[in-house]
Amino acid sequence: MNQFVKVTRRELLLGWGAFPVLLLVTPLMVWCTHHVLFMESIRVWEGAPVLRIYWGALALPFLVIFLMALVGALIYRATDPESEIIFRHTSKIMMVTLAYMAFPSFILSPILTQLFQRYHLPEHGYTKCNLLQGNPAYHFSDWVKNPAWCVRGKDREWVFEQARLAQEGEATNPDKGATK
Repeated sequence: MNQFVKVTRRELLLGWGAFPVLLLVTPLMVWCTHHVLFMESIRVWEGAPVLRIYWGALALPFLVIFLMALVGALIYRATDPESEIIFRHTSKIMMVTLAYMAFPSFILSPILTQLFQRYHLPEHGYTKCNLLQGNPAYHFSDWVKNPAWCVRGKDREWVFEQARLAQEGEATNPDKGATK
């Protein structure tokens, strides 16, 4: 067995623990991608009363792909491959993956998120709310469907409760919006 392979295996598992950490972080990133990006997108089209948009959410799918490619490259480096050409170029493959997927996603993610927030959310009837609990925050912004629900110090659960009460009020009193 090649001395380089032995050193690589020892460093991956014992040295700085990259492989076990990546095996734990990758499923976490997949869960975050589903929960933060896809579920909030579904809530926009369902007309949820309040949304929390994270500016880094668009980078998560690219980060997941990069982490999976990194795990594959680390597994490949720790084995004893028959093709020395591919073995020598795993770092170059990872740099190309980083250059074409991860780096542009981190640059474009804040820009695309801002464009989504500024143009797409107002079309669906949302207004930005910087008064809810936890705001102002750097890593997310809250959007509410009804501007009257933007009350300082209240949390998202309160907004959901107000929306439920408003919906029940319309159901129990259908003449509420009728003019006399």
